[in-house]
Amino acid sequence: LHTLGIYTVRDLANADRYSILKLRGYPSEPQIFDETYDDICDHRALAIALIEKCTVPKEMNPFTHYDQEKDMPWNVVPRFKGGTPVGENKNYWSARWHGKYYYLNEDKSDEELIDEWDGCSPIRIDPVNVPGIGDVPQPAAIRDPWREVQNLVCKANPGPRAYHAGIYFDQRVYVMGGLTSATDVITVADMWYRDDYLPRARIINKPETLNFGENPFNIFGEAQFKFVARPDKEGTILEHLLYDADEHAIVRTWDRTKSKVSVKWLDYWYKDGPGSGNYIFYVRSLDPAGNIDVSFSKYNMYKWKYVTALPWHIIGGTICGFIALCVIIYLEKKRRKRKAAMERYAIKRMRRKFKGAQREHAAKGAVDWKEIMEKDKKKKMKKKKKKADSNGKGGGTGPNKGTSGNKGTSSKPNTLKAIEFEKSGGKSKEKDRDRAKMKMKEKEKLKQKKA
Repeated sequence: LHTLGIYTVRDLANADRYSILKLRGYPSEPQIFDETYDDICDHRALAIALIEKCTVPKEMNPFTHYDQEKDMPWNVVPRFKGGTPVGENKNYWSARWHGKYYYLNEDKSDEELIDEWDGCSPIRIDPVNVPGIGDVPQPAAIRDPWREVQNLVCKANPGPRAYHAGIYFDQRVYVMGGLTSATDVITVADMWYRDDYLPRARIINKPETLNFGENPFNIFGEAQFKFVARPDKEGTILEHLLYDADEHAIVRTWDRTKSKVSVKWLDYWYKDGPGSGNYIFYVRSLDPAGNIDVSFSKYNMYKWKYVTALPWHIIGGTICGFIALCVIIYLEKKRRKRKAAMERYAIKRMRRKFKGAQREHAAKGAVDWKEIMEKDKKKKMKKKKKKADSNGKGGGTGPNKGTSGNKGTSSKPNTLKAIEFEKSGGKSKEKDRDRAKMKMKEKEKLKQKKA
């Protein structure tokens, strides 16, 4: 670094493209250094972040303007549309998002991008054809320095000055006014003092071990931390950090705040937060001299178990759905029961109707086919009994019933008589049916004539 004239953090942040490429090992021939500086892009990103954090803007001085005033909508000209840059890693961006605006690169040609390339920043061209060197591949990845930057505190110093005044008062040395140098007549109207007293923040109000989610009826409660710095230190700024002890991840980086902080956004169901778990809340104070809390103890850190509120929208929907299902099952069961009762009633009614019709026909002298069928069955049973008796009394070969007796030869005429009886019975039945049909036809004709 010293060979290329890089001595300070600002020199590294402002290094030109060819110096960065030399440290990366390009061009490969002739080789300038024995070893390549593989982490040069990561360290340069850290240097740029430090310069950006510690630079005091002239138009928005933090001592004359409130925190993040430069990020208010009336002070920001947006370059792209869209909301919070969540990207693929939602938790990562949620931890870093505190109202800061991230801009996209403007549309430029390939030649303009190559001319403005600093040797590390990613662009859409890979490899990059650098004039005088050739094709140079882009770094595989550049580490985001936000973890280091959040724990570093910027310290302001008065810088060189001449013809200034000094005073020792209240155990402090004050430097006031003067010129920027002995030759330039540029006056400064400010006052500085050296402060070697480290501030100390203290949490004076904190939730219980189980948060408001433990009480299912207090769903609108809001968990808050209230903390202030020591009263003997004036002009301090408070910062807080939230750490997930279960996932070993930072949920919210150091963010400036007033004396009260709400963690309601941890709710999983209603705020889309990380949800229940063990969390550690840190608070520190930052004074104008840049001093911060150097250690954490029970006074400025607190570990507790956060229990998210119950998902009443899901519970209520499930209960209503179950009640609706029970009502539907009850109504369906009642409908089927009523339908079965109606079917039974209809069958009974049809039976009564047919019986009434039969009685009417019998009263009018109509043919009762049921009685005729029963008489036929009785006659058939009688015939079967007669056949069985005739077969049992017929001729045999016993000692008393020989071939010379009259009784032994009487079976044949009996069977003939039975057959003739059956024939005559069948003919009589046919005649009865024909007569009944004729009577029915005559009645129908009479009815037609009357009609």
